[in-house]
Amino acid sequence: MDEIDFLEKSSSHFDELLLAEPKACLEKEIPALISLPEFITEQAKDRKCQEMFLRMEWDEGFPFGHDDYGILRRKTKIDSRIVISRCLRQRILFLAHHTPIGGHPEGRKLYNTLRKYYYWPYLAINCYSTSRNCVECAKERLRLRKRVTGIKLFPATAPLEDIAMELPGPFLKTPRGDIHLLANVDRYSKLVRTVLLERVTYFKIAKAFTTHWVFTNEAPNMLLTNNRKQFNSRLMLQTNRIPSTKELFTTMYHLQTNEQTERMNRTLCEALRKFVSERPKDWELYTGIITYSYYILCHESTGMPPFELVLSCPPGEWHIQIATDRSRNLSLFGKLSVGGFIDYEKTWTEPRGN
Repeated sequence: MDEIDFLEKSSSHFDELLLAEPKACLEKEIPALISLPEFITEQAKDRKCQEMFLRMEWDEGFPFGHDDYGILRRKTKIDSRIVISRCLRQRILFLAHHTPIGGHPEGRKLYNTLRKYYYWPYLAINCYSTSRNCVECAKERLRLRKRVTGIKLFPATAPLEDIAMELPGPFLKTPRGDIHLLANVDRYSKLVRTVLLERVTYFKIAKAFTTHWVFTNEAPNMLLTNNRKQFNSRLMLQTNRIPSTKELFTTMYHLQTNEQTERMNRTLCEALRKFVSERPKDWELYTGIITYSYYILCHESTGMPPFELVLSCPPGEWHIQIATDRSRNLSLFGKLSVGGFIDYEKTWTEPRGN
């Protein structure tokens, strides 16, 4: 029985363990990313880290050590995770959960994502505590769900081969007019592409699919859609015939065939509701960053982020920036918790002008 299953099945013991660490920070003000000098300084002040530093001097088999930057890490045969000092834990939990790039994940998904990069005692407990004390997540848990069953997936064998397409909604009319959302989902890697459309016509759907999926990834072997007239139009069929894409349709009375997309639509709408509860008509401003948060969070069915399945490399370590000029260029975007964009072990170059 792993740590997560133990916490789920022992509710009485779980409430006692929650007191082991302070509860998650619930302030609305987004804290800044952790600079590298601050991170090293806090590790040197932490009592547990000091004990690890002393033991590293005489215990050769101790599974902790320094990296090239002097950061204390917990090393295993397959990965190396940063040891987080006590005063920085709530800050990382806030950035990983309450920001748009975090996407308000539930406790298990938050734990599976953070455990790939960070280590501290009671990490799983703090992840569940953060999700449990989140006001927006509590509102979403109160919503009633009907006919919640397991998903029956098609046997997709490789990434970017079997794609499902859907038009979630309807959504509220925005101050910029009626905006529709087109979602493309890779049923193997769970990669998602969302496209905002002003109008839903035959030409707009065909152009969005070819521009934002075929030209950026590749033409899929199979495309699964429902029986909307925009999807089974002659233009769409001719567009898929050129790259030899087989198009399949769900029946009008059995939409569960496209359950992968329906489940993704539910996850996307839940995340949108958590951030636009005060201004629901601004939902289209959050679709891009919430889609990216879906990329970098661990998926329950695959056990790894879609980012890693498609690009064959994990996203960078979160919430850590270098205290140089290049980090100031990302200060505004960094407040949305995009520390994964900054990999301090690689050289970062300035973007070229158009």
